[in-house]
Amino acid sequence: MTHKKIGKFSIDYLTSDIFEFIEAYVFSDSSEYSFLLNKQGKSIILHKEFVAEIRINKISEQLAFKLIQRGFLIGAHHGEQIAPIKIKYFIIDITKSCNFNCLYCFRNHLTNSQMSSDTISKIAMKIIGYCRKNDIKQIGIQAFGGEPLLYLEGIKSLCKCFSNSGIEVCIDVETNASLINDAIAKELMNLNIKVGVSIDGDEKAHNAQRRLADGSKSYEMVIQGIKNLKKYYFVDFSVINVLTKMNIDRIKDLIQFYIYDLNITNVKFNIVKDNPNAVESRLAPSTVQIERFAAELCDTIFAYYRMGIRFNEDNLLTRLQNLLSRTNNNFCLSNGCRGGEAMISIDCDGNIFPCETLDFPNEKLANIFDSTFEFDSIAEKKRQHDFFVHSGAKCENCPWEYYCKGGCASRRRYNGNKEEIDEVECAINKVIYPKLIELILSEPQTVDNMSGRITCHRT
Repeated sequence: MTHKKIGKFSIDYLTSDIFEFIEAYVFSDSSEYSFLLNKQGKSIILHKEFVAEIRINKISEQLAFKLIQRGFLIGAHHGEQIAPIKIKYFIIDITKSCNFNCLYCFRNHLTNSQMSSDTISKIAMKIIGYCRKNDIKQIGIQAFGGEPLLYLEGIKSLCKCFSNSGIEVCIDVETNASLINDAIAKELMNLNIKVGVSIDGDEKAHNAQRRLADGSKSYEMVIQGIKNLKKYYFVDFSVINVLTKMNIDRIKDLIQFYIYDLNITNVKFNIVKDNPNAVESRLAPSTVQIERFAAELCDTIFAYYRMGIRFNEDNLLTRLQNLLSRTNNNFCLSNGCRGGEAMISIDCDGNIFPCETLDFPNEKLANIFDSTFEFDSIAEKKRQHDFFVHSGAKCENCPWEYYCKGGCASRRRYNGNKEEIDEVECAINKVIYPKLIELILSEPQTVDNMSGRITCHRT
């Protein structure tokens, strides 16, 4: 998939205003259409005769109207209207206790602190007050751990605090599923809790990485928990699978396992982050492995969709939505790191961090119980931290820079790279985005099936 850059230029269009064409990248293949992606992450699919008009700076009225609609032509006196960012996702660290000891875990298991019901109530009231002040009607909350189901009463407390708030709250948990018996599965459903299960693939892959606290195997317990969950949730839950150098080369096998063995079709594959608290370091795969994984992920999932088998990989689907609609709905992959801006993590003592993987004392942004605390001040405090400063020098000519902005800040922190980029996300983006664009141009029906209500419109 080849691409070329078209630089900025100005045109007069029907009014006294001067419109500026935003710098864009043109992706072309053998089809009669091209895919244009501008520096603000907006896209349009154009017939190649229209692309030729743009290249010679002679844009017809018909084309100008389309380019204005899609954000490629912006009035010099207007610019892009950007809505203010508000915090709408809150990770509440209700417990650090865990019955697992996964090789790559970033939590410090030397502490087993647990959030009191009084603290949960106070934090909930602070969040409710913030939402009412800012007219925020919908938020997401994750009851985080450790293993959150070790503190089911804390999850119930959260639900109770928001039950009559007048705010639509989606509460979710990410669990290892080992504690989910029939009664807990039913209770989670009755509480309207959204559930995600951490499992690292089939028995061989899972037991190699996700062990019980005593070092024994956990696979059978997790599978039984999933079976109990399915009685009430059917397939309405998701899976997170952490990829390390031990299982990343088996992506085809893992996808086949989820589809045919577990009948699970909503999975997120996350690349491991080597970190100071991990039982075993140097689990991160090589760049070559990551690029091969990204290619095989696309090829395998595209092939299943062509057969009429739906398998959603969350990170892949997010990138497709980025290209088609620039929804900015993912806190990590849609417009750089949004931790400390659209999302925050709150620990047992009320300390606020950009995200759950950056809960180091020197990355603390505030304490929710301080007398001078204001949610609105968090974003500015985040920008004062080194690991959230990205100069963009290495990304200047990258088509995906809007979505990535240097990648995961926590991975850069773990690697000690203040000024560098997240090489993992960079390697993935360089493979996946061109493959998605190629699919958009050559198989729009497959893309429509993958993306749901988002459609590939062509001009």
